[in-house]
Amino acid sequence: MQMGGDPRKMVNGPAVVLIVLNAIGIVYTLTELWRQVTDASSGLGYEFSIGTLEYTPSTEMHVAIYVVGLLLGGFIIYGLIQMKNLRKRTLAMTAIILNMIPFFGTCCLLGLPCGIWALTVMGKPEVKAAFQD
Repeated sequence: MQMGGDPRKMVNGPAVVLIVLNAIGIVYTLTELWRQVTDASSGLGYEFSIGTLEYTPSTEMHVAIYVVGLLLGGFIIYGLIQMKNLRKRTLAMTAIILNMIPFFGTCCLLGLPCGIWALTVMGKPEVKAAFQD
C-alpha cells in the first residue's frame, strides 16, 4: 500500500470507478423509465399478489421513483467529481455513503466494496489535509 502518496492520485481510482458505476446506473434508470412510460402508454402492465391482496403498481409511482433515482444519481456523481477534484469533503463523503445504500446507489455488489475503498482512502490523513472545503 502506498503511504504518503499524492492525495489526488489516491482519490482518483475510487472516484473514477464510482462515477462510472453511477453513470451506468443512470443509463439503466433512464431505460427503465422509458420502458415504464412506453408500457403504460401501450396498456401493458403487470400485477403481483401478496397473499390474497392483488396490487397493480401505478405508472406515476414508478416514474416518481425513477426520477428520484435519477436526481440522487446526479447528486452522487456531482459529489464524486468533487472528491476527484479534492473539494467539498463533506459532500464527497455524503455521496460515497449514499452510493453504498442499495436503493440510492449502484448495485450493492459493486457499490459497497468500492464505497468502502473510497471511505478508506478518504480517511487517510494526507487526503483529509488536501481537501479544500
